[in-house]
Amino acid sequence: GSLVAVTVAALWHAREADQARAAAEQRAAPAATAATATTAKPVASAATYLQLAAARRGAGDLPAAHQAAAMALGLAEKQLMQNADDVRSRREFGVARGQLGAVLVEQGRSADGLAEMRKALALREELAAKQAGSDVAERDVADAHSALAWALMATGDYPAAEQELAPAHATYAAQLRARPADAGVRAGLIELQMARAAVQNLQRHGRDAVTSLAALHALARGAGTPIDSHVGARIALLDAHIQPRGTPAKAYAAAEQALGQLLAQTEKDPADAHQLRESALAWQQTGEIGLRANQIAAACGYLALAAQRYAQFETSQRQNAIDKLRQGQVQALRKACG
Repeated sequence: GSLVAVTVAALWHAREADQARAAAEQRAAPAATAATATTAKPVASAATYLQLAAARRGAGDLPAAHQAAAMALGLAEKQLMQNADDVRSRREFGVARGQLGAVLVEQGRSADGLAEMRKALALREELAAKQAGSDVAERDVADAHSALAWALMATGDYPAAEQELAPAHATYAAQLRARPADAGVRAGLIELQMARAAVQNLQRHGRDAVTSLAALHALARGAGTPIDSHVGARIALLDAHIQPRGTPAKAYAAAEQALGQLLAQTEKDPADAHQLRESALAWQQTGEIGLRANQIAAACGYLALAAQRYAQFETSQRQNAIDKLRQGQVQALRKACG
């Protein structure tokens, strides 16, 4: 099966990677430039470099993202050495490790990246143990698990990814039971439920995937107010891909409708590599569903758009290791196009 048009973007986009990239770039660049221009005393904080790393990743500039994340980690470690008991410093150190790990995975250094992300998880678990009862600290741990799940899905280790999703899901579900009106917790749980359904589908655990999909729809209905249209479209595309009911033709019609809604959001900013990547994944998945429905010409058109986007990333040096994997998947699917 294909990698996930829905979840990979969700897990990465909705967590540490998505930090108001354009604004962060504007805030971070002057201070970071000043910091690298002097060897006497850094004038930028670890948080500034973390913002810069997120902005560079958003633009697809992985070498610059790596440099900024490494700088953030060094500054956070220095701050921690000066005040080992400071909760904020320890949290920032963990965030920096996670960000560096994410960049390493995207650069194709999966083992190194996963090692950094596991260290980030351990730091967050340590902080949570010292802050018993803190919802924020518990969510920090959950988010570290979900980030690891993303990385493991991206490297094709679906069973391990599902194992990482379980504790993250349990934390968010427990917090939502305690506070059913908390929209932020519900949104996080919806993302995790999407991830569970998708990773189960990737392992061909059809019954589990259908059960998770039903729970996802119940979560979305229970939001009180209509969920964001972009999230709704992603759920609809996942539904069409898992296809628990109806015919291939109906699933394809639903996928095309969801695709149109997604593209209205993801094609807005040509500088936002994360959003453009989501478009490519959506084209890929809709094309795959179309092949199942024997809509060969239209499906191959969508696959061609995905292939073109990955080629554009390659030409502009914004392609990451995961793009390369998906580019190969698209090429394999296009063999049905003759």
